[in-house]
Amino acid sequence: MSVEPQTAALMEADAERGEADGPARQVPGSPPALLAVCGIAGGAGTSTLAFLTAMYVQRSSSEPILLCDTGGPGASLAAMAGKSSPLSLPQAATAITVDALGVPLFAPLTARLRLIGREPDLDDAPDPDGLARLLCDARDAHPVTIVDCGTLQRPVERLVAEQASSILWVTQGSAAGARRARAALRSLPLNADREILAVCAGEERSAAVEHELMGAADLRGASLVFVPSLPDVCEDGAKEALNVGQVALEAITVRLT
Repeated sequence: MSVEPQTAALMEADAERGEADGPARQVPGSPPALLAVCGIAGGAGTSTLAFLTAMYVQRSSSEPILLCDTGGPGASLAAMAGKSSPLSLPQAATAITVDALGVPLFAPLTARLRLIGREPDLDDAPDPDGLARLLCDARDAHPVTIVDCGTLQRPVERLVAEQASSILWVTQGSAAGARRARAALRSLPLNADREILAVCAGEERSAAVEHELMGAADLRGASLVFVPSLPDVCEDGAKEALNVGQVALEAITVRLT
């Protein structure tokens, strides 16, 4: 089955466009990146960091960036963005498999940021071949594709992470968060070309906690990035969150390729 129709749908210029967030700067020579954002535990800030990373990356791109979540009951990107796509990622992958897409794949959030994400739902598991084709098309059409993979509890989340070129692990900056990060990064059978451990602010970090987090990152050769406490990104909070998290977001961005 040809994948050209899917690629064409991803590349199609949507009539509805948002405003660009500042001048674009093209970074030459970077291969397309598929970033899986994976929470080591629920409530670590995984969706928030996926959303803000996409918002930050599209500021410095001259081409559109694609942001997705994997659907399911925990889907939250549509709520953060205030806009949703016609289909979730699992629904789109299934539709592609049977040549029944029929609707645009994404919703434009700005001139350089596209979203595949809907309100929470009990999505069926997508066809693995359809998902693989969709992710391949996404990488062909976008320099960076970012997927919120939740906590890797559902098959679709793991399927995406297995195909990622980069993984952004997200944990909390507490003793419990550090222990979970060490346990997960020691044992989870996932590998990507580049891995980052993002530590979201929680209680005040002690020297012992920071040492544990550095050890966890070293287990995978991952870069360690500390993320400050961020305001709510819904509605008008995204701009403030981008300003507060700018240093951490830049550190994540430069490690994607």
